[in-house]
Amino acid sequence: MRFSRMQDIGGCRAILDDIKDVAKLTAIYARGSEESPLRPLVVRPFDYINNPKPDGYRSYHMVVKYWSSLPRYEIYNGLCVEIQVRSRLQHAWATAVETVSTFTDQDLKSGIGDESWKRLFALMGTVIAQQENTAPIEGTPTDPKALKAKLDELVRETGVIAKLDGWRRALQVIGSDRSAGQYLLVLDLKRGEVRIRPYDKRHTPEVAEEYLAAEKEARANTNLQAVLVSTNSAAALKSAYPNYYLDMSAFLDIVKKAIA
Repeated sequence: MRFSRMQDIGGCRAILDDIKDVAKLTAIYARGSEESPLRPLVVRPFDYINNPKPDGYRSYHMVVKYWSSLPRYEIYNGLCVEIQVRSRLQHAWATAVETVSTFTDQDLKSGIGDESWKRLFALMGTVIAQQENTAPIEGTPTDPKALKAKLDELVRETGVIAKLDGWRRALQVIGSDRSAGQYLLVLDLKRGEVRIRPYDKRHTPEVAEEYLAAEKEARANTNLQAVLVSTNSAAALKSAYPNYYLDMSAFLDIVKKAIA
């Protein structure tokens, strides 16, 4: 069964402390649908926790039919709401994927992007699954030593720890000044430093020139990375993930422990 976006009222997401709370909440919705016609009807569940996506995504989705006996809301009866339920660790993973996509101009959620990044997140999906005692990601090693070895290789190759830490700190600055249209970030992965320069919307030629210069510098020094990000993209990331700093800290902690 397929559901058109035009039939949706909207969507929401519940972030719970752990996988046990996720199971309890989804069971309440399922039981409520069976016991009473006056409760929201779960039309179809999508269990991406016990059946995770190949990219490492794990969450529980429910398409729920809205119902109300109040006359002013009856017009919405039969329309659908998508509810996403996930643990804090699963949400930390999703936040990291969005962050990398934003700052590297990739669409990892759609499977578009650098193979090393995609493989890293698939492996991290299995790391989190093992912590939550749920199904691993298909095609990833489950032997602890093999998983750690491959993950350690990809962590070094992508520079994920230094990059996410730098982007996390940069995002505290980006978006606070709405007069800036873009930000040029230069990460020094070895020193753990980030240089941030804002540009207003009138400086397009200057932005292009300085970004090219920063890229040239980065090609000559592999410890540097130049990123140009729009204020709107950064603001959208912070809006969609309001606990961004804590979520990113949690993901970085998981990565560090996994390769320790």
